[in-house]
Amino acid sequence: MNTLLKLAIIICAMSSCQQHKESDKSEARYQLSLHGTKEISLNEYTSYENYWHFADIDDSSNVYTITKLPDRNRIVFYNYEQAEHSFDIDIAKDGPDGVGEIAPSIYIHNADSIFVIRYQSNALYLVDKQGSVKDNITFEAIDGEEVFGFFAMKGYELLGNDSKLYFKRPSQYPPYESAFYELTTELVYDWSTRQASSNIAAYPDFMQKGIYYGAYAYNTFRTMNQAGELVYSFKYDPNIYIYDDEKLIKSVNIPSRHISQLPPPPAKDLSEVGLEEQIDYANPLGQFMYIVHDQYRQVYYRFLFQPSPARDAAQNIIKTCDRPFSIQIISEDFTLLGETDFPANTYLLYNYLVTPDGLLLATIHPQNPKLEEEKLSFDIFALVEK
Repeated sequence: MNTLLKLAIIICAMSSCQQHKESDKSEARYQLSLHGTKEISLNEYTSYENYWHFADIDDSSNVYTITKLPDRNRIVFYNYEQAEHSFDIDIAKDGPDGVGEIAPSIYIHNADSIFVIRYQSNALYLVDKQGSVKDNITFEAIDGEEVFGFFAMKGYELLGNDSKLYFKRPSQYPPYESAFYELTTELVYDWSTRQASSNIAAYPDFMQKGIYYGAYAYNTFRTMNQAGELVYSFKYDPNIYIYDDEKLIKSVNIPSRHISQLPPPPAKDLSEVGLEEQIDYANPLGQFMYIVHDQYRQVYYRFLFQPSPARDAAQNIIKTCDRPFSIQIISEDFTLLGETDFPANTYLLYNYLVTPDGLLLATIHPQNPKLEEEKLSFDIFALVEK
């Protein structure tokens, strides 16, 4: 199985903090409705299992992914409108312009300002459209804390704006030790001053108490809105958390009809058991996943796996990606506008795209009978009023 697919099956998240503001409990008014499909034929360098992203570059819309070749990293772009290969950017792994192997998330500020991070390192690079390194920085320590390997992937992408970058703070501590939760979750780098800080996005208080250790509760998902605020979602927690560059602005309770409150803690320390026992605990609870800002329709989408049995009739573990899921629709003032349910074994959630056409969900689940491995295929969902 593709390594990225394995990672996507395992990853998840969670949270709570300060005082919670209740969301508007008014009747749901919106839903996601199937509006069409999109198919892109792939070349030999790319796989449908890769992480895929959407970006406007040089006045054209592109779908892109990162693939690893023996001597280089290749960013492969497909023109979204024409549904065909557009161009590539090759970034050397070794030599004067070498950056090593890059993480599967990059930030494209414009065609000649592309930020990449070396996988599992503390090195950040700025490259241009020719793949040449324009600048680089290695973070030794931030706010007195040693910096370890950076983390960036779908759901916790490398984010940016005109002056700053935001990325996951790495920790030298394992997630079943209290020291892990005493650190903030976000690193902020101002590329104009070349200064970095890590003073925002603290883990919620209840996570620091240790009752969910080993239950993948530490995994965090976040997005950025057009005001530059960071919006966080955690694995079991109905609350979402909104930060600016300095502090927590507010937390808002937005329960799903499937997950309305924090679950009871596990009966034993799950950090001491295997993955199957962790899944036995987590699957019946359901879990919140990605939160995504849709700048075209001024809403957020929050994905969640619905509570479901941990095992099938033959007692085989049901993988996270094989479960039914839902998507909450949340307004920019953090009111729940609606929630739409989706079937199991159809979509791979980590390959969603927000485009002017709507929210795209990749129909490339291994058990989907419509799967064509040489194509990247999506269903397009429109936001409609009930």
